Amino acid sequence: MNHYNVVFATPGKDMHREYVMSLVASCAWLAEQGMTFTLINRTSSFVASAREWTAVFSEGSRWDVNEIGSGAFTYDRLVWIDSDISWTVEALKNLLAHDLDVVSGVMPIDVNGRVGMTRFTEGGAPTVMSWTDILFEDDVFEVDGVSFGFLAVKSGVFEKMPRPWFKIREVPFPEGGEDFFVNLGEDYSWCLNARESGFTIWVDKNISVNHQKENTLHF
Repeated sequence: MNHYNVVFATPGKDMHREYVMSLVASCAWLAEQGMTFTLINRTSSFVASAREWTAVFSEGSRWDVNEIGSGAFTYDRLVWIDSDISWTVEALKNLLAHDLDVVSGVMPIDVNGRVGMTRFTEGGAPTVMSWTDILFEDDVFEVDGVSFGFLAVKSGVFEKMPRPWFKIREVPFPEGGEDFFVNLGEDYSWCLNARESGFTIWVDKNISVNHQKENTLHF
């Protein structure tokens, strides 16, 4: 059975040019370090399924397995990067340097400075966070959830979580009353699943990536 130091996971059928350039540079650096790597990828019109299928590296969710790649290989770190992200080799190097269950860089969401991370309210609803909210945080700080733009997950985390990993959870909408619920989204739902399984989620605010939307979002 093959063993990989790094498994890149990227759902979707289209890869942005800047993503491809970043991936090629990252693979070259990993090879220079004598580290082994591979890429897993699947697609679906439903984003939660695309993530689930990518994780098991199979068409269909393979509910009989609870292992990344359906157990076809072993690995040290799963590096999940969405196909519209670009990054530097230094960003990847810093991400891999952390000995944490789940650690993310900072991903911009929109031109207003929103970032792909959240802390939940007491009622369980996610809060909107912006770059200014994290200015006075420690360099590495804990959050309740992150977007799956650029993060590293240790081997064993997915495997200790119940399937489906990306099942979309419902949370109460703060202004909607006790009977009004909204979808949490597959990324934050995964994070809630991970936290309920005993894992913590961290952000390194010194690791930032570019988000290729209509315009490139960056810090």
